[in-house]
Amino acid sequence: GNHLVFSENNKFNGNVIAQKSSCLMFITKENFLKLLGQNKKFLRFYIEKESKMSKELNQKIKLLGFSSNEERLDYLFRINHDQIPFTTMTQLSKDLFITRESTSRMINRMLKSKMVSIENGLLKRTNKYIY
Repeated sequence: GNHLVFSENNKFNGNVIAQKSSCLMFITKENFLKLLGQNKKFLRFYIEKESKMSKELNQKIKLLGFSSNEERLDYLFRINHDQIPFTTMTQLSKDLFITRESTSRMINRMLKSKMVSIENGLLKRTNKYIY
């Protein structure tokens, strides 16, 4: 909801979950704009974060437009230059928005047919055509 500060309806119901003891700060729109105008380092950081979040959101929307699991994986490979960070099957399934079981079957099938490999924490495409 950080971009809501610039919208007419800037109220957003949600929950905040912190991994460690934290403090929330309330800042008015006017003070936030003043901070952006007075601190170029903060302005740059804010714009970079907003740009990154916008890009990631657009990629997720596009990913969800693909109907098959293989098309989703192909898209992830394309936007990540044929190598996807791979920590766990669970994380990859979350990135693909499909079940862990479906992800596992698909990746194991592709590993057996040498379409992909896992090296140094990366899932690498060895064949340009997945489906």
